[in-house]
Amino acid sequence: MPTIGIGSSSLCDGQVLVTDDLLGLNPNNFRFVKKYANLRKIIDKSARQFKKEVIKQSFPKNKNTYLV
Repeated sequence: MPTIGIGSSSLCDGQVLVTDDLLGLNPNNFRFVKKYANLRKIIDKSARQFKKEVIKQSFPKNKNTYLV
């Protein structure tokens, strides 16, 4: 009978890994998780930059709107 595991070793027939964990969106570090990216850091940096530009009124520019 095939077995599917979460952090159960490579002796299982398949593995389950939550997408948020795989992409580095979850701030927790579990032993069975291998993060293939750190999107949390990228998203945080992008959101902070967006906020900064909106407060400074440097975004949006004309090229970012449908107004002429």
